[in-house]
Amino acid sequence: MLCCIWLKYYFQIWESLTDSLSCKEIQTSQFKLTSMSSLYETVAYPKSSGPNFINGCALFKTDWDASEALSHLQEIENRIGRKRNKRWEPRAIDLDLIFFEDLVYPSKEVVKNWMMLTREQQLKEWPTDMILPHPRVQDRAFVLIPIQEIDLKWRHPILKKTAKEMLENINPSFLKEIKKI
Repeated sequence: MLCCIWLKYYFQIWESLTDSLSCKEIQTSQFKLTSMSSLYETVAYPKSSGPNFINGCALFKTDWDASEALSHLQEIENRIGRKRNKRWEPRAIDLDLIFFEDLVYPSKEVVKNWMMLTREQQLKEWPTDMILPHPRVQDRAFVLIPIQEIDLKWRHPILKKTAKEMLENINPSFLKEIKKI
């Protein structure tokens, strides 16, 4: 199976993390790096919620199922010191499973419901279980730009659009905020 992860680091700790964590260190004999995007500096989301981020995406090939891949990523976050106390809180690292081939999990209806949440609803509730594809991927240029760089063929399994096609629906002012490093 081929899966895509999104890597996000606070800009101010990026230099110290690059010495201790890279995509090569995320990989194991069962989780092999196949492609890594360029890195991009972006403002925190929501705006003014913290320092800038460094974002990128990587593709990994694995024999694991999606929940095993997610557990692997969460173990790495925990080792770095990630705490999950509230929505969009400051954190040193965020490793998200964006897609796992064309898997829709737990169901198309559940994923669609999470995709339709307003920003206000997103502040109040967030998933506690795995949802694939990531329910906000279609809204986030800072994820779509790196995805289109490493996997031009991937199509959102519900929207049936490529990353490039989803980017066409994003406000151009958001694209200007993303700086390739």
